[in-house]
Amino acid sequence: MQRYRETHDLYHALFALKVSAYPELALKAFEFANLGFPMTGLALGASINLKQAQRERLWREFVPWAFQCGSSARCLMTVYWEERWEQDLAELKKELRVWDPPAGVSLLSS
Repeated sequence: MQRYRETHDLYHALFALKVSAYPELALKAFEFANLGFPMTGLALGASINLKQAQRERLWREFVPWAFQCGSSARCLMTVYWEERWEQDLAELKKELRVWDPPAGVSLLSS
């Protein structure tokens, strides 16, 4: 759990996800698929607090992306991020077998 807490914010940077409720839930879905922590799956219950349009988009677009990407990706908790600061982001994503969340309304500005 310590390593998860230390690296969670790097996942936001990897996927360009803002730190707010809507993108956080998309990331929790990814973490559930990738790491298998029950708490990350249970966190999706908080989607009830989103605006209806956000909640619908979360479950229609972001949760399917998160489950597919997270289940095919290398376990991100095992990445030694401290040695990756200089690595090209596109190269890193390819190595980790991850890809960007769905396009459209930017999660960076929602």
